[in-house]
Amino acid sequence: MSGLGIMGGTFNPIHTAHLVIAQSALEQYNLAKVMFLPNAIPPHKRCDYMASRKLRLEMVRSAVSSNKRFFVSDYEINVGGFSYTAETMKHFKRMYDDDIYFIIGGDSLRDFGTWYKPDEISRLCTLLVYPRGDVDVKKAAAELGDRFGTKIGFISSPRLDISSTGIRESVRAGRSIKYLVPDGVEKIIMDNGLYAPR
Repeated sequence: MSGLGIMGGTFNPIHTAHLVIAQSALEQYNLAKVMFLPNAIPPHKRCDYMASRKLRLEMVRSAVSSNKRFFVSDYEINVGGFSYTAETMKHFKRMYDDDIYFIIGGDSLRDFGTWYKPDEISRLCTLLVYPRGDVDVKKAAAELGDRFGTKIGFISSPRLDISSTGIRESVRAGRSIKYLVPDGVEKIIMDNGLYAPR
């Protein structure tokens, strides 16, 4: 086994689909480990309600605690400010000898050309893409390969129609989120009144 998978995101909150996708990437690409990397402030995403950095980090740690090949980094949380993938990949490339695989969704692949320094990200890591929605990931991958030399692999994983947005909406509406998130994450959400009507 070699290679480090990195799954970044707001994880607001982390949910079951994140874990299934990460496990699928781990097995299909024979990765040694997968790092979960909560953002401080993502430059591309705005949402209705953002849990604190501390609680998002706590939720991710709880979610991955039962898998010895998953671990959490608080690097972007501690750096603060906007989280730019190019700078983060440079940091971890200096820290680890392994090849780096950055795990993203098909929607992120579609928008990758608009990210900060996509050419540099392409040089530093391989993208592992989980196809979802109506994005033509094969077409997007071919275009990025031509423009930036981006190396891209695809993750085959069970299709779980779960989103952090949907979970927040369910909490606000008083619907159960059991099995959509790990038990420990559900407890943190409920104990702290996260995503409830304000």
